[in-house]
Amino acid sequence: MKKIFKISALILAVVVMCLSFSGCAELDDMREAHATWTEEGNTESINYNGEVYKLLEDAGSIYPAFTSSSRCDVYVTEPDVPVLLSQDLSVNLQLSKDKNFIYGYMYDAYDFEYNTSSPLFFAKEYYGGAGREVLYCKESIYDEVSKNIADGVEFTTYGYEYWKFNEETLEDEHICCTLTEEEAKLIDKVLSQKPEEMVNSSDYFIASIEKISDDGYFATYGFDVYINNKGNYELSKYSDALDLYYIYEVPSDLKDEFGKIFKGAEDEFKSSMQYIDIEY
Repeated sequence: MKKIFKISALILAVVVMCLSFSGCAELDDMREAHATWTEEGNTESINYNGEVYKLLEDAGSIYPAFTSSSRCDVYVTEPDVPVLLSQDLSVNLQLSKDKNFIYGYMYDAYDFEYNTSSPLFFAKEYYGGAGREVLYCKESIYDEVSKNIADGVEFTTYGYEYWKFNEETLEDEHICCTLTEEEAKLIDKVLSQKPEEMVNSSDYFIASIEKISDDGYFATYGFDVYINNKGNYELSKYSDALDLYYIYEVPSDLKDEFGKIFKGAEDEFKSSMQYIDIEY
């Protein structure tokens, strides 16, 4: 009986230890994601991980480069909100991959309640209605970035991103690719052709291409890359106004070059679509 009791006590101790470690890990994750408004009731700047992030008022439609697959949640609260309540009493934004920007969507209704309510309200009750995209920048590069935005951001190259399964770590790895000057010229050469107008684009999506700014900070949507049923690459741009796709088929003499540019994303596409009969 004593032996059984000792074994049971040991098992219970192990379970308690596991729960304790799990709880500590979860608390560490919450602490890592917790940010605060620099001043109570003021959404113009954020304190996060020892850095101050200031609101960029005139960012427009630009956004941080390489973010579509690398979003990292940041929960912004009043300065006096404890970590354990941070995910309930917060605005949920994202941290850019280079950690230079915090960005996302803020509801107008939330902003109103945030500035007029007690700091102990539950933000989730106010989610809804109209809102706006917000972009905060590290204070250390704020003047440089603000000037670039005021002067007009120049997008000088292209880039794309994708996920790749790492067999060593058994985790998905986020891959970011910035095109060289020569590769960008190949893209521009194809885009200089007269496009074909189509109601639908091709079925076999390879990557979404962004235009990347000269300083590497910002991006804006460019076009999508597909492989059509003939095994040729296509660059596809969608027009909201006309509800049409503009299709630029890559000439056969550039197929090998495009294969090199998009090899990583295409390999992942092939591995996930092996059951579809496509002639490459």
